[in-house]
Amino acid sequence: MANRPNPHAPGTTHMDVIGISLAVQDLITGKKDKEPDGDVNGVWNSILNWLFDLVEGYVTNPQDQHKLFAGCEGFSDCHTKQRFVDGHHTCFLITQCKRIGKQNADGTWNGGYGRLRGYLHMEHGVDPVEIALMIINQIQYGSSLSQERIRDTRSALEAFQWTLRDSYWIKRCEPELVYEVGDLVASGKSVDSAEFCLGPEELMVEPHWFCNSGLECRKRILRLLRGIKARFDEIVEREGLIPDQIDG
Repeated sequence: MANRPNPHAPGTTHMDVIGISLAVQDLITGKKDKEPDGDVNGVWNSILNWLFDLVEGYVTNPQDQHKLFAGCEGFSDCHTKQRFVDGHHTCFLITQCKRIGKQNADGTWNGGYGRLRGYLHMEHGVDPVEIALMIINQIQYGSSLSQERIRDTRSALEAFQWTLRDSYWIKRCEPELVYEVGDLVASGKSVDSAEFCLGPEELMVEPHWFCNSGLECRKRILRLLRGIKARFDEIVEREGLIPDQIDG
């Protein structure tokens, strides 16, 4: 009996599994107009069962049903879950499979995206945009500002083709520090909000530029002003002062 390739070993891929490799080759060399959906789904189901081992409690359900209120329902191609001995389970991955012959058709991906979005909402009650925000926020706050963190953010946006709302990027730009953001918003000009935010972040982690641009001094002054305001608010609250008394 052949040894099972370890999916966690560096350099190991699904093509090292002989059964999966042969099935993939059949899809590549076969006639695209005769390519059954079941064959594509079977390859993905095999890959997922190899990656997420049954002996570790993982199960991948083909054509799993998702339901929502008002009778809405749908069937995802593969739904991977981890089950535990106490009876509960965690649903963490939905996979939609597409034929090779249709991979260049925009309608295929637009339709697939719409169905996947619906399945995620049915299963978790969360819009995929909110999931994207949680992931991007985890990258942002998981470590201190660095080129690596910014690169990881760009990679996630590109890989998943996410477009986050402008208000997120404007808030992330620290509009109090970079008040030019407010001027740009007020002008009504159309800009790439993500690039407008991530570009300055890349400059800020460059010590020479940050110190010579004046932003370092601006940041220090803002920190002092916030401290003064916090102290003033504390005195007002402690003394029970009201605005008229302060003005007098």
